[in-house]
Amino acid sequence: MKERYHLLDALRGFAIYHVIIFHFLYDVYVVYGLNPDWPYQTWVQLCSGTVAVYLFWFLVWSLL
Repeated sequence: MKERYHLLDALRGFAIYHVIIFHFLYDVYVVYGLNPDWPYQTWVQLCSGTVAVYLFWFLVWSLL
């Protein structure tokens, strides 16, 4: 049996949690019309775009 890397497991959990929260907030703000400009705000672009992309790429490459 291969050894588990708990840090990678924690990062995967954080990434999944991050995606779920982002899509929930997207539905609340955009689909229900509370703030349709929400996805285009700078802090959302930074957190959701930049951090999530690099985290997912790191996790993908760590599995190879």
